[in-house]
Amino acid sequence: MQRSAMENKSSLDHSSDLDYSEFLNEYFLQNITQCQEPEVTYDDGELEAEWLVSIGYPELTKPFEK
Repeated sequence: MQRSAMENKSSLDHSSDLDYSEFLNEYFLQNITQCQEPEVTYDDGELEAEWLVSIGYPELTKPFEK
């Protein structure tokens, strides 16, 4: 009976190792992807103006453009 319990524990350890490995792979993949994307910076109000244009209110950005 002890052997079965040890086999179950070993099986759980292996399953946990696989879950942890999968987590690490996903984590590293996300970090690599984020590092490769260029960082976008916006001037004050530029992001808001872009959002207004994207939702269909480009006329509201006219004062910002001046």
